[in-house]
Amino acid sequence: MATAMVDTGAGTLIINEEVRQKLGLDIIGLRFVTLGNNTKKNCKVTEPVQIQWNDRLCNCSALVVPGTDEVLLGAIPFEDMDLMVNPAGRNLVGAHGDDVVCMVK
Repeated sequence: MATAMVDTGAGTLIINEEVRQKLGLDIIGLRFVTLGNNTKKNCKVTEPVQIQWNDRLCNCSALVVPGTDEVLLGAIPFEDMDLMVNPAGRNLVGAHGDDVVCMVK
C-alpha cells in the first residue's frame, strides 16, 4: 500500500522503483515520456494497479519514473473515479464533498 499525492499535471499514476518493488508490480513495457521539467525519459510501465478512494476503485498501469520521491496520482485515475480537485482544500473530493484518503494497492 502507498499513499499518493494529487498531481493535475500528471496523466496517470507515477511511482518510483522502490514503490514498484514494495507493491510487487511486474513490468509490462516501456513508454517514452516527457516530464514536467521538459526532460524526456524511457520509463517502465507496470501491470495494472488498483487504486481505491472510499468506495471507488479504478485500475491503471503506473509509470516508474526514476528520481521521483512521491507517488503521484494523475488526472486519468482520479477522473475515472469521478473525483475532482478542490482548489480551496488542495485535495481531491468526491461528488458530495467527501474527504480524500487515496490508497494504492
